[in-house]
Amino acid sequence: MRTPPTIAASTLLCCLAALLWGCPEITGELPYSEWAIVDDDDTGDDDDSADDDDAVEDCDLTWIEHTDEEVSLSSALEPMFFDHCSNCHVPYVLGGLSLAPGQSWGDLVDVPNMLGYGQGMVRVAAGDPEGSYLMHKLVRCDAEDPDWGHYQGPMPPDLPKSIPLDGAQVGQIWAWIEQGAADN
Repeated sequence: MRTPPTIAASTLLCCLAALLWGCPEITGELPYSEWAIVDDDDTGDDDDSADDDDAVEDCDLTWIEHTDEEVSLSSALEPMFFDHCSNCHVPYVLGGLSLAPGQSWGDLVDVPNMLGYGQGMVRVAAGDPEGSYLMHKLVRCDAEDPDWGHYQGPMPPDLPKSIPLDGAQVGQIWAWIEQGAADN
């Protein structure tokens, strides 16, 4: 039986795949152009952990475009996963997560997150987007946020050619989870 690669090896493989096969470019669109660290003192440096300019703001989720329309995993989400996540989560199945068509539901819904990251959360808790670790990774809030913090970095990762999900796409994933995360 093959043992899973370590986190460092997984990260290296993902970066190597991105270099070899390329990734789409990062945009300056929300939520990626604004970060949750604010400069709250008079120095304007925002780089010294000894001063008080590392305060974490509350996470702003107003950029997510919520939808009431039924969302299909196979026709709406799996093509999106292919466009944004396949370099790492199809050929390499990084983190033990395959987002390949026909495989993604079984690797997402009610599956504990890898190595216990995410305070005991499952990757997707059907009916509960706020309790789904996937949403915590996608909303890209500060890791220290008490409600929306994440571990191991946001997704998609900040690689030179990766394309972040926009508000409508994150809203579709949110709606799919809220609608019960059906294998449809």
